[in-house]
Amino acid sequence: MKIRNILLGLLAMTTFFSCNPDAPDVRPVLEVSTSTMTFNSYGGERPVLITANNAWTIEADAEWISFGQNSGEASAEKQQVMVYVDENEAVNADPRVAKITVKSGALTHEIEVTQSASEFVEELSVSVSALSAVAAGEALTFTVTSNVAWTVTVPAEVDWVTLNPASGEASAEAATVTVTIAATDVLTERTAVITVSGEGVEETISLSQAGKPLAPETMEGAGTEASPYLVKTVGNMLAMRDAAVVDGTTYFRLENDIDMAPVKNWIPINFDGTFSRQIHFDGGNFTLSNFAPATWEYSQQPATEAEPADDSQPVEPVVVKAGYHSLFGVLYGSVKNLKIDNVTISGTNACGVIGGYVGTGGKPGLVENVTITNASVTNAGDRVGGVCGNAKEATFKNVSFKGTVTSTHTAAEAKAGGFAGHTETTAVFENCSADVTVTGEMNDLGGFVGKITGNQISFTGCDVKVNLISNKVGKNRCGGFLGWNSSSNATFTDCHVLAGSTLANDKTWSAGDNGNFGGFIGFGDTTGSVVTISGCSASVSINVNDKSTYNGGFIGGTGYESTMTITDCHTEGSVNGANYVGGFFGAVQNTVTIERCWSSVNVTSTGQRVGSFVGTTTKPLTIRNCYSTGDATANGQQVGGILGYTSQKVTIECCYATGDITSNTAGTGGIVGTVSGVNSVVSKCVAWNENINCNRSAADKWAPGAVVGAANVVGTFKACYRRADMNFVDAAGKMILEDQDDIIETTPPQPSYTAELTTNQTAQQAYHGKAADSTDSLSAVAQSLGWSTDVWDFSGALPVLK
Repeated sequence: MKIRNILLGLLAMTTFFSCNPDAPDVRPVLEVSTSTMTFNSYGGERPVLITANNAWTIEADAEWISFGQNSGEASAEKQQVMVYVDENEAVNADPRVAKITVKSGALTHEIEVTQSASEFVEELSVSVSALSAVAAGEALTFTVTSNVAWTVTVPAEVDWVTLNPASGEASAEAATVTVTIAATDVLTERTAVITVSGEGVEETISLSQAGKPLAPETMEGAGTEASPYLVKTVGNMLAMRDAAVVDGTTYFRLENDIDMAPVKNWIPINFDGTFSRQIHFDGGNFTLSNFAPATWEYSQQPATEAEPADDSQPVEPVVVKAGYHSLFGVLYGSVKNLKIDNVTISGTNACGVIGGYVGTGGKPGLVENVTITNASVTNAGDRVGGVCGNAKEATFKNVSFKGTVTSTHTAAEAKAGGFAGHTETTAVFENCSADVTVTGEMNDLGGFVGKITGNQISFTGCDVKVNLISNKVGKNRCGGFLGWNSSSNATFTDCHVLAGSTLANDKTWSAGDNGNFGGFIGFGDTTGSVVTISGCSASVSINVNDKSTYNGGFIGGTGYESTMTITDCHTEGSVNGANYVGGFFGAVQNTVTIERCWSSVNVTSTGQRVGSFVGTTTKPLTIRNCYSTGDATANGQQVGGILGYTSQKVTIECCYATGDITSNTAGTGGIVGTVSGVNSVVSKCVAWNENINCNRSAADKWAPGAVVGAANVVGTFKACYRRADMNFVDAAGKMILEDQDDIIETTPPQPSYTAELTTNQTAQQAYHGKAADSTDSLSAVAQSLGWSTDVWDFSGALPVLK
C-alpha cells in the first residue's frame, strides 16, 4: 500500500510540472563546420568542428577515412575532430567519394569526401649529356633509368655508331647502354646525337669523335714545272714545306678543294733562313677553306747540342715560333689561280693571308688570279694587310680580298692596309680590289695600302671599298686608298675608292693636331719623288674630330720637295676638320698640278684656310679645267670655292664653283678666299655660287669677294664672271659687288671704304669679276670664255668634264 502511494505522488508531480508553462524547453543541437571535403591523391588530415548539446558520434562509410576520435559528449564549445584520408593509389582513375556521418540523438549531418586518383608521370633519365671518342674508335657507356619502355637511336646516316642494347623495359634499376664508335679516317671532328625515348619522354646525348691526327702525306709528282707535286689533301699541304727545296725551285698544283679546318698548327712554307725556297703554286681555281691555325710552331734541335748525361736522356728539341704568319711566309715565286675562303690569321710581325712578305730582296713574288673571302687578319706588330704585310719586288694581278684587317700595334707606324700593309723598292698592282674594314691604333692606315716606299710603285685598275677606323690622335696619315706615300715614285691609274666608304676617328683631340685624312691618299710626304694620279676617284664620308687638320676629300696633305700631277680625277662625299681642309685637297705643300678634276664634297671646318676644292697651298699650284659643287663652311677665315688660301704663286684657269661659301671670320671668295702669293693668276673662271657669306666682325678684316676675297699682292685676275643673282653678304656692311675690269700684274683696286680704315687696307682688295647676263647658263658663260670643247661637255646648264 505504501509503495502504491509513492508512485501516485510521483505521477502527480510529473503531471504538475509538465503542465507548468514556466518550465524550460531544451531542444537538441548539432552543428558541423563543413559539408564537403576534397583531398588530392596523397591524402592528408583536416579538422572538422562539431557543436552538440547531446552526445555525438562520427563515422565514415569507407575504410580509407579515419578520425582522431569517433565520439564526444554534449558541450556548448566547439569540439575539433581530425579527419585522416589515406593516399589514393589508384592511377589515372576517377576520383573516389565517401560519406562521413555525424550523429547526435535524432540529429545527423553528412560530409561528402572526394579524393582524386594518382597521375602517372613518365620518367626517363640518362647518366651523361655528352660523350667524346678518340679518332681510333672506342666503346663508351651510359645508363638509362626509366619507368616506361625505352629505345635508343642515332640518325640512319650515322653508320659509325653501334648501340647495345637498343631498347629496354621499365625498371627502377638503371640499364647500361654500350656505344661503340668506329675508327675515323676523317681529319675533322664528326658528331652525332644519341636519342633515348619512351612514351612521351626523351633525352639526348651529344656524341663527338676527334678527327684523324694530321700528318704530312706523300704527294704525287716530282716537284718540277713539267711534273708538279699534286696537292690533294690536308696532309699534302702539310708536306709542302719539307718538299720545297732550299736554294731551289719547287712546283705544286692543287687538285681539288681542301678544307683546312683540321690544321691547328701551321708552319709557313718559306719563313726562315734566307727565304730561299722558291715555289710556284697553281691553285687550279680550287678553294682552300677554313684556314685558322691556333699556333705557328715547329720543333728543332738546339743550335749547339749538349752531350746527354746518358743514353736515357737525349737532348730534347726546342719549340720555335714561326714568323710571317700566312700560308707561304715570304713568297719567293708565285701563287696563281687560287681561291681562299674563311681564313683567320693573327701575328706579331708582318702578316697577311698569302704572305707576311710577297717578294723580298732579289727574290720577287707574283700573286695572280687569287680571290680571298671571309678573311680576318690581325697583327700586333707593324706591316699587316689582307693579302700581304709587305710587298717588295712584288707583282699582283687580278687579286681580290674581302674581310677585315686589324692592327693592334701601339708603337710607331702601323702600316696597315686592306690589301697590303707596306711596299718597298718596286711593287705593281693591276686590277686588284679590296672590300674591307681596316682598324688601327697607330698611323699609316689605308683602305688598300697603309704606306708605300720604293723606287717605283704602280697601281692600275684597283678598287677598294673601305670602312676605316682610326683610334690614334694626331699624325694619322689615313687614306681611303693609301695612308702615306713616304718618298716613293708612284703612279695611280684608274683606281677608285668606292661609294659607301668611310674614314672615321672619334677620339678626343687637342687643337691643331695634324690629321691628314684623305678620301684617296692621307698624306703624300714625297721628298724628291714624282707622283702621277690619273682617272681615279674617291666617294668617301670623312668623319673625324673637328680639331683634326690637313683633311681632304681626295688627298689630305702633301709635304716637301716633290712634284705631283693629278688629272681626270674626282671625289664625292663629305669631309670635316679644323685648319687646311678641302673637298678635293686639304693642304698642298709641294708642287702640284691638278687638271680636269671635280669635287662634290661638302666641307665643314672649325678652323681656317678652307676650300670646297683645295684648302690651302704653300707651294706653287696649278688648277686648270676643274670644278667644285660642294659647300664650304668654316668658323675661321680664308674660305673659297676652288681655293681657300695661297701664300705662293697659283694658276687657276677655266674653273668654276657652285657651292655656298661661308666664313664666320673673314676672307671669303667664290673662287679663292685669299691670295697672298705674288704673281698668282686667276683667269677665265666663273663664280656660280648662289650664296657667299662673310661674317667678319669689322671692316679691317680680310674682305669677301665674288671671285677672289682678298688679294693683297700683285697678280693677274682676268676674264672672270660671277652669277648674276649671287646673294653676297658682308657682315661688316662695306663690300659691294661691282663689275671690275681685268687686273693684270697688279693688285685689285681698293674699295672706297678703305679710306676710313687705319689698318689692313690692302686686305680689302677683292676681285668680283663681272656679272653674267641673267639669262645665261653657266655653260653659255664658259663657252664665251673659250673653254675647250675637247675638255668640256656644254650640253647641260652646267658644264661637265668629258
